[in-house]
Amino acid sequence: MWTRYDDRFTSARLWDPVSFEARWHYLALVEVCGSTGRYDGVLPVNLAARASDVPDPGRCHDELAAAGVLKVDTDTVTVVTIDEHIPPPGEREENLLPRKRRNTAAYRKRRCEAGEHSRHCPADTCPVKLSRRDMQRDVTPDDAGLPRGLPATPGRDGTGRAVTQDQEQVRSEEEQEHAHERANDDPWSATP
Repeated sequence: MWTRYDDRFTSARLWDPVSFEARWHYLALVEVCGSTGRYDGVLPVNLAARASDVPDPGRCHDELAAAGVLKVDTDTVTVVTIDEHIPPPGEREENLLPRKRRNTAAYRKRRCEAGEHSRHCPADTCPVKLSRRDMQRDVTPDDAGLPRGLPATPGRDGTGRAVTQDQEQVRSEEEQEHAHERANDDPWSATP
């Protein structure tokens, strides 16, 4: 959230009797109002006291009230001139986000209609996304409950290809036949 200050803000005569600590505290109060969405300028006293790091926020509140920029009540502190510092309603974040989302969605839809497809295309109107969704829907399970084309066993043969049950059977038989040869070829084995 942003805040704004007039170019003549620091040179205004109302700040002449106000200490630098109180001026700093006023700026902090304005920023707290803007960042927490308190566009009416009303802050609880305990939050107003913690707005800045001044050693005596109560004295600062009194100085600012005497200058006419702050109204101090028992439970609240009101920044009287808050409208000079906060964004107008049309430029506030909570009003901009819905409009920005609508504008972004319309822009992405126009790009998709022009043939510039990306991952941001609208899923319900993009022909590329619709064709992918239709292709995924065409995959039907076989009798075993697995999608067609997938292996019945979970293993792989190391090449990235799926291992069929016949290949798994042949591989296990070959491993049993040659197990004694591998044991004899190992120079580090403990058997003589």
